[in-house]
Amino acid sequence: MPSISLERDPVGTFIMRCQCGSVEIGRGEVRWQAFEIEPRPKGLALVTCRQCHAQARLDEPRLA
Repeated sequence: MPSISLERDPVGTFIMRCQCGSVEIGRGEVRWQAFEIEPRPKGLALVTCRQCHAQARLDEPRLA
């Protein structure tokens, strides 16, 4: 199981969660406060939890 996960509900709300308990919810173009997102090649992004510094590679289009 990845340390950070990103889900999108049927109405378009993003929910990003970290194994440490950090959770952030956003809609539309989200300005994430609890997570740092760095674009990477091949449509990926490196996501880092600002609380515990856990990292995961996630599909970048899902983050915008």
